[in-house]
Amino acid sequence: MELNKYGCGDFEYHTLENSGINQDNKQETGIMDFQAYLDQEKLQQIPNEWVSGQLYAQTEPDEHSFALRMNLAFLLNEHLSTTDYQLHVGDVRLYIEAADSCVYPDLFVSAKNSHSAAYKKEAQVILEILAPDNEAFKRGLKFSLYRQLPQLSEYILIDSKRQVVDIFRFNQGQWFYYPAENHQRLALPSLNFECGIDELYQDVFD
Repeated sequence: MELNKYGCGDFEYHTLENSGINQDNKQETGIMDFQAYLDQEKLQQIPNEWVSGQLYAQTEPDEHSFALRMNLAFLLNEHLSTTDYQLHVGDVRLYIEAADSCVYPDLFVSAKNSHSAAYKKEAQVILEILAPDNEAFKRGLKFSLYRQLPQLSEYILIDSKRQVVDIFRFNQGQWFYYPAENHQRLALPSLNFECGIDELYQDVFD
């Protein structure tokens, strides 16, 4: 399935004003530059995402989202251990220079030893876990930010409420959408990785 002009397939495109970000989480700090954001984050117990100069507090993952994150981490770490890539899970910032934004993907894969320890500037694959309070943000604005990363090959959205995975893959200058569910398989050709959807959701809904 080819994506529409917004790059979001059948999904609604969200602007910053209609981004799906929980506005209750917005921090009243005014516009903040990147260095000020990094300095403030050193003092925070709960990390913030920084989008176009504004701070947004992250929410803790629910039980299903956490289980999915751990399953993914196990499957991907085992596969990547003999490659030139490394997996980052939850607490590593990704700086999107072209969008002047810095966010925390649920999981992403980058080349080993890329950029500083404070944040990464590149990602080959990004995986986000959807919950009701963040789905619009991750399908809309966050995807629009990620598409400005020149190295990004695949963007994966994993539903925490039902066994459904949406795969977005960049090929020949365009993003294409591939759904996967139930007994199908999740394939990440850029990493030469494949696993069953059943493996991904193992013990998540028990």
